[in-house]
Amino acid sequence: SFPTRRSSDLKKKKKGHLPVSSPLLARKTVHSKAKMFFKDIGKAASDFVSKDFPTQHKVEVTSKPKCCTEVKVSSAYSGDSTKVTVEPKYVCKDWNLELTANVDTANNFKVSANVADKLAEGLKTSVEFAASDSQQVTAGLEYKTEGVSAKADFIFPSNNKTAATFGLVFQKNEFAAGVEGKANLSSEPSVASVSGGLQYKKPDFTGAFFVRSKGDALSLEASYLHSLKCCTLVTAGKYSVNDARTCLGFGWSKKLEDGSTFKTLFCSDGSLSASYKHTLSSCASFTAGSKINTQTMAAQVGVNLALNI
Repeated sequence: SFPTRRSSDLKKKKKGHLPVSSPLLARKTVHSKAKMFFKDIGKAASDFVSKDFPTQHKVEVTSKPKCCTEVKVSSAYSGDSTKVTVEPKYVCKDWNLELTANVDTANNFKVSANVADKLAEGLKTSVEFAASDSQQVTAGLEYKTEGVSAKADFIFPSNNKTAATFGLVFQKNEFAAGVEGKANLSSEPSVASVSGGLQYKKPDFTGAFFVRSKGDALSLEASYLHSLKCCTLVTAGKYSVNDARTCLGFGWSKKLEDGSTFKTLFCSDGSLSASYKHTLSSCASFTAGSKINTQTMAAQVGVNLALNI
């Protein structure tokens, strides 16, 4: 007798269906580039502590006119002074070129240009000229490859005290470790500062630890951010070894049903900060914040309005 095929086997052999073991369905191995530099280690907790707590009044308008890719105009009022800043940006996709400028009413001027992935895959070169009370030119290199990223800047100020900064980060799965430093390249070269950092990141939490040395000062820093279904919790601390001083911060944020976000931060130095961020429409949002010194009861209040037209 001849063996018979089951109906399920015939369905698998229909035209257009390939067996699971077919090489056409095999996944290709993609080697992804490193996605972070040293400044990105512990960035989630750092942004929570330092951003969206406005202490001045500010209006920022972002537009995309035909003459350039983007123009950002902002006006900030604090105390008795007002500063207006204009930031145009132009991007040429054919050359992977980005040109940016920054000028404000405080006589600060900055212009920069960078080219990415044009000279070599993963390589970004940049040059920046800044002028205020003095002038300086910064030439930079950034390189990203599988699991490794490196960055170096060479600074040439008008007072002839040339300096260089460097950074190197290694990534492996959830871990990232890196080092960053600054050196003075004058007639007597010296190391101005060195920092080392380690990060462990999961989808719902991130922990980071730093050792920083600047001159004779040595400090230890740690941060932890945990995202829960109901809220986000942050803990950050810094210990200064030289004077045995410790500063701790505890933060909490919650996203409300209307999409707005409320967050607060308390530090052991006696400062208490709170903010409320609300999206008015697809092109407008505002943030109201305050910072209070609980020891002197001195308070700072700010409202920021962002428009995209």
